[in-house]
Amino acid sequence: MKSPVNLPREMPLTDDEILAKYEDEDAGPLHIPVELIPPGMSYEWKMATTFGKEKDGYHAELIRLGWREVPMGRHRDRFGVKGMPDDAPIILNGLVLMEKPEALYNERQRYHEILARRQVKDKETQIGQRMPGSQLPRQINKMRKGYDRLEVE
Repeated sequence: MKSPVNLPREMPLTDDEILAKYEDEDAGPLHIPVELIPPGMSYEWKMATTFGKEKDGYHAELIRLGWREVPMGRHRDRFGVKGMPDDAPIILNGLVLMEKPEALYNERQRYHEILARRQVKDKETQIGQRMPGSQLPRQINKMRKGYDRLEVE
């Protein structure tokens, strides 16, 4: 009977080390570790095909908005397929990996935040306006946070 192999005992890993070790495995095939993204760039997976067909004009719209395909040569060790040229796009499960300068990405995010804030402000103004045909300002019922004890007789 063979004796079990005696492996050298290592120091137990800390919680942070265990999380770092297995995080990439659990994240799935589309996960891009932050350290792979070039400084000053932002990555996103965009639709390449739906049921094997490209959507007319969608790719051109992405290019117009500043997105560019990430070349296979940049991340061949992670997404490489034998025989694919270095300048080929990275396509996985019908999605293409695209990049955009972080400054443009952040500007676009800010644009959407401004629109959202405006919509909230407009709705608040609309709610606070007078009811049609009324001379009095509209009453706004405010909800209190918390609970009060109810007296039952």
